[in-house]
Amino acid sequence: MTTRKERAKELMPSYTLEKIRAFADHDEESMRLILLSFVQSTQQNIKRFKQHLQQHDEQSLADLAHKMLPMFKQLEAHTVIEPLTKLEEQQVAHSDSKAICQTIISQVEILVNTIIEEHALGE
Repeated sequence: MTTRKERAKELMPSYTLEKIRAFADHDEESMRLILLSFVQSTQQNIKRFKQHLQQHDEQSLADLAHKMLPMFKQLEAHTVIEPLTKLEEQQVAHSDSKAICQTIISQVEILVNTIIEEHALGE
């Protein structure tokens, strides 16, 4: 039987820092700065994302998904990449857009909080 903590871990979006580590030439301080910048910009993007969702502004949501995708691809965060791609390419039926957006928001927030915690970025 799995514990609550194990179930929560299973729901966490997986990611890797290998591409970022290579880009930073394995320099830990550079990686920390890149991750910090990612966290800060992603938190701002999520605020915008929520505003666009509330305003039913599908074009702005698609534009923001386009802006957010490259870093999530670098992180290989597939649970975020797939819905962002659908949104960017406007492959989401109007009736499904709210659910897709809520999935994106939830997965991104979990991932950002995990990165903050795992890499001590909140200090």
